[in-house]
Amino acid sequence: YRAPLYCGSFGVSAGAPRNGQLTWLRSFLGLCRHNHIGWAYAGYRDARFGLVCESGPFATLDRYRNGYRLDYDLLGVLQSEA
Repeated sequence: YRAPLYCGSFGVSAGAPRNGQLTWLRSFLGLCRHNHIGWAYAGYRDARFGLVCESGPFATLDRYRNGYRLDYDLLGVLQSEA
């Protein structure tokens, strides 16, 4: 079949070490890119591995302590594999 594939739901274990989370995500998105599988990152806001965290229990994590409350490491992975 020559049907396009799309992955709209994927994630990383919240209990995994931070470096392992980013490595897994980079590898997964690389696999999607290599195999022409579309994807969207649904963990946008206020979650353990969210891109932005303005409030809630995870807002105190170091990665969100900047003016935009943005996880720049995660953004870099998403941009590099887009």
